[in-house]
Amino acid sequence: MPSLHAAIPARVRAFVLDWAGTTLDYGCHAPVAVFRQAFRDLGVEVSDAEARVPMGMAKWDHLKTMLTAPEIAERFRRVHGREGTDSDVDAMYARFLPLQVEEVTRHATLVPGFLPLFEHLRARGIAVGSTTGYPKQVMARLAPLAASQGYAPSCAFDATDVAAGRPKPWLVFRALEAMDVHPPSEVVVVDDTPVGVRAGVAAGCFTVGVVESASAMGLTHAEVERMKATDPKGFTARYAAVEREHVEAGAHLVVRTIADLLVA
Repeated sequence: MPSLHAAIPARVRAFVLDWAGTTLDYGCHAPVAVFRQAFRDLGVEVSDAEARVPMGMAKWDHLKTMLTAPEIAERFRRVHGREGTDSDVDAMYARFLPLQVEEVTRHATLVPGFLPLFEHLRARGIAVGSTTGYPKQVMARLAPLAASQGYAPSCAFDATDVAAGRPKPWLVFRALEAMDVHPPSEVVVVDDTPVGVRAGVAAGCFTVGVVESASAMGLTHAEVERMKATDPKGFTARYAAVEREHVEAGAHLVVRTIADLLVA
């Protein structure tokens, strides 16, 4: 019978899982195009890499972090002749929401190998909750798509449910409260972003960072496999950079994808 990764503590009562880049949307593609479009609507071009830097944060916070990044802030000043403000972030966020609701429908496929892990956890009586940087309007579209593939965690909390989102630990604590699970040391948090890893560590949980499906990798599953075959040195360097970010954020374990947490 399969078992959990040997590095995971022997006693585990629950898992708290991120969504995009961790359990579905391999490479976390759904938010990127929408962030870029939100800035483009204000006359400011941003790159995929720039859009991915704050990934894992609440989406309003994500947009503000991008707007105040020095290079993007300078582009905004050149276009508008002034500094960006919270009102600009509000305007982008208002456009972001409907676009994101539509975009997640195109990037809702579960990460290969995740469903067997989810089923294994349920069979062992281990609770599975979730947290996300997506707002409720997006999750209302995304959660049913995941459920149709067999994944339905017992709870899903987003930044609107707490005073502050990641890297603060409050989202993790809300999930633990909803599942009635404690102590945090018997909980595994899995995330694809450094801010998500930091939130898990701050909550006192065993925290796992995933690399190949992560936003920072920014590749689909097919692109990962192709790069491994055609540019192994480039892939190794890219993998190492993302792995290093997770380690620096405090991850207790770093794996290729969440599927690696279940072993034969």
